[in-house]
Amino acid sequence: MADSVYRNSVSSYTCPRQAALEREMFFRRGPINIGLGCLLPNPGDWMTHDYTGVPILLTRRPDGALSASLNVCRHRGARVAEGCGSGAGSFSCPYHGWTYGLDGTLIARPDERSFTGLDRATAGLRALPVVEKYGMVWVCSTPGPTLDVDGLLGGLSADFAAYGFDTFHHYETRVLQRRINWKLAVDTFLESYHIGALHYDTISPLYYTNRSTFDGFGHNLRWILPLRTIGELRGLPEDQWDLIGQTIVVYLLFPSTVLVMAQDHLQT
Repeated sequence: MADSVYRNSVSSYTCPRQAALEREMFFRRGPINIGLGCLLPNPGDWMTHDYTGVPILLTRRPDGALSASLNVCRHRGARVAEGCGSGAGSFSCPYHGWTYGLDGTLIARPDERSFTGLDRATAGLRALPVVEKYGMVWVCSTPGPTLDVDGLLGGLSADFAAYGFDTFHHYETRVLQRRINWKLAVDTFLESYHIGALHYDTISPLYYTNRSTFDGFGHNLRWILPLRTIGELRGLPEDQWDLIGQTIVVYLLFPSTVLVMAQDHLQT
């Protein structure tokens, strides 16, 4: 329990100026975790990402590494890809046909003689910082230096190194669009007080309502919600305790990525 009740100003969710500042500082300048690397398991796999407000293209190169770039043709600004897919060898702009490799380099443009004054080597897609570590992917929607993932995790590296996310496979993606402030979506996952009422007929019989533990890790957090069967661990030696089997472990990776370890699967 907190020392006292905390009153959260409604303006934190409704002020247009604050929302604009958060969007600029957190989502356009700062690094974000977009999920697991298994979203792009094979060379030639690609996906677009637009949730920062900046169009991003992520690709798996033939050498297995990830590339990220602005999903913006360097000629007239059209998007060079839509959605996601596999088996790509290049991307061609639908407007004038400029073609880019999986690493973003410009490999062809119609009527090359018209652009002799523009070096092809400098006209590739604008590269963005991207790092894949612990089976997870971080990207920044503004060009800049390489990301320090361990520094971003603020002490959570050991947790994620142990999970083996690099062995996971992607099961399903669902997109839900709501006209709400981004913090409302995050708030939903950071308390179990609602379980007894909202989830009365589903998971309420399985989990304790409003009983949990919390630890902060820099700008991130770890929140653990116990099953009602967790007391069974008292009958086992402590070195046999299985936290994953008796809890849901929730991580918030700043600013807005929520990871939910739910026994046999992960939701992000």
